[in-house]
Amino acid sequence: MHIPLRMGLLNEQGESISVSLAGGERAEEHLCHVNQNTQTFTFFGVKSHPVPALLRGFSSPVKCEYDYSDAQLQILLAHEKDPFVAWDSGQTLMSRAVLGSYHKLLAGEDAGVDGSLAQLFVQILQHHDLEPYFCADLLTMPSLTYLCEMIEDINVAKLYEAKHLWLQSISEQAYEAFASKYEALRSTQETYAPTFAQMGRRRLANHSLAMMAYSQREEALELCKSHYASSDNLTDRVGAMHAINAAPSAIRQCMLERFYCDAKSHDLVLDRWFALQAYLPHEDTLANVNDLLGHADFVWSNPNRVRALLGAFVRNLPVLHHGSGRGYNWLVEQILKVDASNPQVAARIVEPMIHWRKYADSSREAMRGQLEYMMQANLSKDVYELVAKALQ
Repeated sequence: MHIPLRMGLLNEQGESISVSLAGGERAEEHLCHVNQNTQTFTFFGVKSHPVPALLRGFSSPVKCEYDYSDAQLQILLAHEKDPFVAWDSGQTLMSRAVLGSYHKLLAGEDAGVDGSLAQLFVQILQHHDLEPYFCADLLTMPSLTYLCEMIEDINVAKLYEAKHLWLQSISEQAYEAFASKYEALRSTQETYAPTFAQMGRRRLANHSLAMMAYSQREEALELCKSHYASSDNLTDRVGAMHAINAAPSAIRQCMLERFYCDAKSHDLVLDRWFALQAYLPHEDTLANVNDLLGHADFVWSNPNRVRALLGAFVRNLPVLHHGSGRGYNWLVEQILKVDASNPQVAARIVEPMIHWRKYADSSREAMRGQLEYMMQANLSKDVYELVAKALQ
């Protein structure tokens, strides 16, 4: 066994510490060769309790576990220069915050959302030397799918509520910082080019717009509309659509209609129009998606169109896992229809259902019941193997 572990140490101000390893030369970064089950590395020249920045450059394909405090993770997120370590520290910190609120909500307590993450986001947005693409990564909250991997007996409604409350808090408290960053990125008029520099600026501008729109302030929603209208590329148009898609609104409906007119002669772009509507986290989404099955441009024989609509629906966790179980019932009905003509697509769509054991009691039983119902149908080999194995 040999695990190269590249690491450095930071002080409490987030500054790199120059130290020596086992009496060697002083440096701000060292490569430790881990080749034993238990091994000790001794650093010299450490004057205060350090914050270790582990696995810099993702030096080994391993998962590194360390009992960081929240304060240490905040230091790494705000100051660490290595992109992987900073991003991973941020994801750990945000996951802790959301899951902490989730468990409080389950216990019937207040979610305990505070301004800590918003303050960090403002601090990161004010780092003008950060590469924009990397900055957008640092400011992206963990997905619900990722958070689900960290817990058992999942109550999706409470998990979504916990994340929603944190996003709402950050959107409100860091609104001006996001607005300032957005304006700075959009102030430079340049001809579209598929360069990494422009890609980074577009990504951070679109992410800033999405965070502003999450507040549902009228000015932010209007900005989404003007962002779409003034864009000369699909990335920015889709960015505006994703930003406005956090909740229903008259402006969102207007933008959807315009997006449809712009997309209807381009099949792959039209797929995005269908997917956007299936991904709206709202009570009415299931009924709207069901109506879209009868849309003139929805064709069951087009696998990309089917995957766009149904694939987005199964990733919309609060709608799929609605407490009534209606999301499962509707999805299974569509899976059986797809399976008759395209087993490969059906197998991909059924995938969320096969993890039924991870969910809370009511969801677990409803999902199992639907899987057992599927076993009574004439399933393709692709779908049968997945469902049968899930029920074993």
